[in-house]
Amino acid sequence: MALTRSPARLAASTLACAALLAAGVARGASHDVATFIREHDQNGDGVVTAQEYQAVRDNQFKALDTNGDGWVSEAEYTAEFEARLAKENVPADRKAQQLKQTHIRFVAIDLDGDQKMSREEFMASGWRMFGYHDKNGDQKVDQADVDLAAAFKPLLDKARGDKAP
Repeated sequence: MALTRSPARLAASTLACAALLAAGVARGASHDVATFIREHDQNGDGVVTAQEYQAVRDNQFKALDTNGDGWVSEAEYTAEFEARLAKENVPADRKAQQLKQTHIRFVAIDLDGDQKMSREEFMASGWRMFGYHDKNGDQKVDQADVDLAAAFKPLLDKARGDKAP
């Protein structure tokens, strides 16, 4: 399946991703490398291999596709996220904000805009996150990547104009 995107849709998706980062929504996909490892390390060795991550993503897609039709509707995607939020002690205003962001994430992941999240679209989103965390490009996310992220954080903060804690 060829995934295409119009310039307007690409701009909307870029803005959606920026909004997610600004809002600090963590449960869709962790932007913190140590949290990413905790969430995806299936065998407890402190390493998330590409194969291990693929297995996690396969299971996540199967869980999202509750009716088994091979794609995820926005309703399925939102219901899964809402169920996770219900298990957590999230204040009502924060929950409403996160649910709003869930709709934005769906649009960003639905690359062809057909209102159906295909397995390929879901996997592409996940592999972008894996690549983001695999700082040294060795096809695994581990302590070396945590250390690299920590080493570069002051430089990134300075470049963004953030103040050191």
